[in-house]
Amino acid sequence: MSVQKRIYNTCKRCGEKFLTRKKINGKIRRFYARKYCLKCVPFNGYINQYKDKKPSTRICKNCGKEFKSLVIINGKKIELYLRKNCLKCVSLGESAQKCFSRDGEKVKCEVCNKTYIYKRGTHNCNTFRCCSCKNIERQRKAKIKCVEYKGGKCINCGFNKYMSALVFHHVNPKNKEFRIAKWRIISWNRIKKELNKCILLCANCHAGIHAGHIKLKR
Repeated sequence: MSVQKRIYNTCKRCGEKFLTRKKINGKIRRFYARKYCLKCVPFNGYINQYKDKKPSTRICKNCGKEFKSLVIINGKKIELYLRKNCLKCVSLGESAQKCFSRDGEKVKCEVCNKTYIYKRGTHNCNTFRCCSCKNIERQRKAKIKCVEYKGGKCINCGFNKYMSALVFHHVNPKNKEFRIAKWRIISWNRIKKELNKCILLCANCHAGIHAGHIKLKR
């Protein structure tokens, strides 16, 4: 399997993106491992010659305005060469994550269009999906994983058209420790042990077995 290489790298000095492949003097040069753009360190130039040539200004990621990369605060020189936001947007010593946090803000779910209050630090929701939609998506992915582990189709009739119509049937109910639906709080290794006690059936075959109309093929 081929690995797709990056088209752009980000310069560690000025923060601008540059191509990882470029034609120089009629030859294609590869810069996949290069850390600095050609403006900061020209081709075949030694990094030590350009160490003192730091950019005098930077562009704020939040407001888009230029700010000085070297300032004097309380008589002390403070370098801001690696800073992404200006001091107006993010004060010195403050965290950008806290400054731009949407904690307590009303946001709209992109899936169901439901409006909810985002609370930072909770694992169930984020700024673009509500808790319900995120849980549904997690359950869907978990069921796909379990169904694929058990062969992906009903062992009695071979049905595999709808994922929601496939169920896990314990061959011996006495050996049942928990429901497969409790995957959220149980490790995958424990779920696999429980799946080994089950067979995969469609809803019709599962209902027929419990009603005594269908006998499993041994």
